[in-house]
Amino acid sequence: MLIIILLTFFLVFFILNQIKVDYDNLQNNQKDRVNNVGVKGNLLYKLEVLFEGGEFANQFEKYLLNSHNNQQYLNSISTAKALLKQYMALPLSANEKNTLQEIKLILDKFQNNKHYAAVFSAHFIVKKGAIDSFVNKDTSTLIRGILSLKQAVNEYRQISEIKERQIIAELMNSISALGFVILSLFIITGIIGRRLVSITGRLTKEVRLNEQLLKEAQLNATAFDSNEAILITDAEKHILKVNKAFCLITGYQEREVIGKTPKLLQSGQHSQEFYSHFWQSINDKGLWVGEIIDRKKNNGLFVAWANISSVLNKQGRVEYYVSHFSDMTEYKNTQAAFVRRIKIENIVSEIAITILESGFSAINMTIDNCLQLLGNELAVDRCYLFSLSDDLSFMSNTHEWCAEGVKPKIALMQEIAVDLFPWLMKQLLGKKVVRIDDVDDLPDEASNEYLEMQRQSIQSILFVPIYDKKQLTGFFGFDRVKQKRPWRDEDIVLFKIIAKVFHLVQYRHNIEMENKQNLSRTVKLLDENTELLEKNRNLAVKTIQVQEQERHYLAHELHDELGQIVTAIRMDVAYLQTLLNSEDNSPAKKMIDSIDNLSRKMIRNLRSTIQRIRPETLDHLGLIPALNELVSDWLKHNKKITVKTNFMEENNILDENITVTLYRAVQEGLTNISKYAHASHVEITLELNQAKNRVQLIITDNGIGVTAHATSKEGVGLLAMEERVNALQGLYTISSAEKSSGTCIIIQIPL
Repeated sequence: MLIIILLTFFLVFFILNQIKVDYDNLQNNQKDRVNNVGVKGNLLYKLEVLFEGGEFANQFEKYLLNSHNNQQYLNSISTAKALLKQYMALPLSANEKNTLQEIKLILDKFQNNKHYAAVFSAHFIVKKGAIDSFVNKDTSTLIRGILSLKQAVNEYRQISEIKERQIIAELMNSISALGFVILSLFIITGIIGRRLVSITGRLTKEVRLNEQLLKEAQLNATAFDSNEAILITDAEKHILKVNKAFCLITGYQEREVIGKTPKLLQSGQHSQEFYSHFWQSINDKGLWVGEIIDRKKNNGLFVAWANISSVLNKQGRVEYYVSHFSDMTEYKNTQAAFVRRIKIENIVSEIAITILESGFSAINMTIDNCLQLLGNELAVDRCYLFSLSDDLSFMSNTHEWCAEGVKPKIALMQEIAVDLFPWLMKQLLGKKVVRIDDVDDLPDEASNEYLEMQRQSIQSILFVPIYDKKQLTGFFGFDRVKQKRPWRDEDIVLFKIIAKVFHLVQYRHNIEMENKQNLSRTVKLLDENTELLEKNRNLAVKTIQVQEQERHYLAHELHDELGQIVTAIRMDVAYLQTLLNSEDNSPAKKMIDSIDNLSRKMIRNLRSTIQRIRPETLDHLGLIPALNELVSDWLKHNKKITVKTNFMEENNILDENITVTLYRAVQEGLTNISKYAHASHVEITLELNQAKNRVQLIITDNGIGVTAHATSKEGVGLLAMEERVNALQGLYTISSAEKSSGTCIIIQIPL
């Protein structure tokens, strides 16, 4: 019995001690919760002040536009990241951690600035407000993240309060258990036991009530303090709650939708099959996420990114449907514009590359293909290119593309006086893009242009000027005849780039035309020069022939006339001597001897001159005997030099011009060697190459070399030799010999 009493007291002591520990933990948790909620609320307030009102977006816009010189924006980033670091040091739920990580990634993106540097290049930003359309999306995400954190804090506070009540209830249960133990030991304390049972019942009811309050608190926390539109329905799809974001996006007031079904938002843009898959996903997976087009109260359509899930009760049945959605209309429009711009840029690049790679003969076809590419992409009816005359008096349609079913106008648009369209020319000369979405909106001063467009059934038109520096050279454009067409600003920017490409095409075409004409003139001049050169060569050959004929005639004259006269003088002198032999007349005899010696010397010199001018051997015996005689006579005056000859056999293949040229070349070569070379040995080779149909002469010596020859004042003979060979279309070269000593002359003449 004593042991039972001791055990009972020990159990009572243990339960009381556990109750005290739980109570102390409850108080500590209460203090921590109050501190955490207070610190988090203060940090969230500071972050919300930084990002609300669009000031952060304005600072970032200034930061971009001012080339990263906005210190206020940099301070805001640093402050925000410091506050975020303090928040992350506190106890966090999984939802808070994810939200904080998302906010940190966005702040990093703002700080690094790489994302926006890639998106907002100088050629992309057409309007200053284009930055806001992208930056506000991230700042909106920041605000939504802060609101989500506030919601998490509220949930944390509400759940903590409910948990406290549950702990209190558990404490009371512990006390109740203690009471039951004591009651089991002390039957006499029945009244106290009944009291404890009553308290336990009340605590149980309170726990159930707290569970219901917790469910309602979770529902309220979900529906409010969110930047996304939220719609909650019951199991029969009747709307129970919506938040302020829902009202802002759809235009409906809360009282207008409560009790109704979400069908009032249906746009009619989706098929029944779409909604069948929609509800099948919710029923099977409890969730549907995707893009949906809904209708606002004012009948305007908007694109929503929706997340719809079902909430089940303890029995596993659907109790609520919760829908979160954001208005993605502006983002989709911006994304579509961005995609379209990239597509147009690709077309511009393709046009530029195609034109640059096109050959001169295919340039017109290439331009037509480029116009077709633009016309199909822009869905216009006509796409064309006009050029202006140099004096800006006339314009002509040079290239045109027409859509199927549209009648071409290029044949009718030639040599048109620009004075007929004064308003249009004024705009183009002012470097303005003529953009007419509706021709009925043309100004009064464009009456001529309006009448012309009415005549051609044009409803929308666009002209882009083409300039060469400051001179207007033409324009290209598009028109629509089937229906009106609004022209986009971002397209016009790219059209200006295309105008520059077409200018380069015109410039290249003109340059290539000039080059073609210059090439034609150059070829013609070359042909004329070749013809003149051929005439000069023929004239040189004829000159050499005449010269040789004159030498031949002179040799004959000297031999036949002067030689006969001198011979007659000698005969007279001989006769005179016979007469004077019988008388003693010494002076007369001496005079006669002098006349005889003089006449003999004259005959020798005359024969030598005749031999040099035109050797008789060359005429009577041929080239080879004449060359042998020439070498033999030359050796008589150059006895210290040895000569080795290797001559071909005599034949009749060589004509007189070639024969004389070869003879004169050997004659001139030997003369130069004797005068300037200081050589001791000479080799002369003359050979006939019938396979190559040419004759070759080689003269080599072991003298002082070609440099000395070239600087000699007597170099005229070598030049004459070269001219003779060139006149026969032969090849003449003079260089140092193989052993770097002496001179080598090579002459090749075609047969």
